[in-house]
Amino acid sequence: MKQFLAVVLAALAVTGIYAMTAGAGQQGVSPAKFAKLAKQVKQLKKAVHQIQGTLSCFSSVDAVNQYSGYTGRSTALDFTASGDQVQAYFLLIDPSCVQSGSAHTLHVLK
Repeated sequence: MKQFLAVVLAALAVTGIYAMTAGAGQQGVSPAKFAKLAKQVKQLKKAVHQIQGTLSCFSSVDAVNQYSGYTGRSTALDFTASGDQVQAYFLLIDPSCVQSGSAHTLHVLK
């Protein structure tokens, strides 16, 4: 009987110590911290939307080379002929995404 009582008291002591030292569970988020996080999420969503809009303006990628040996007038760059080694790539942009003016700038259509 004494052993049983000792085991029960030990179990109660361990349970009591655990209850006192254990945390209260998940901490709630304060309204100020929630508002700050909501503002950050809104900013990130806006940035993602802008990036997606800009990426939608890129229509394709083409390989270009600068060939020599032309007689008369020559172009600066040509599309790479089949089988030739690629010297560079051009990212082609949808013309409707480019604003006209003295300086051409890419804009996002919304």
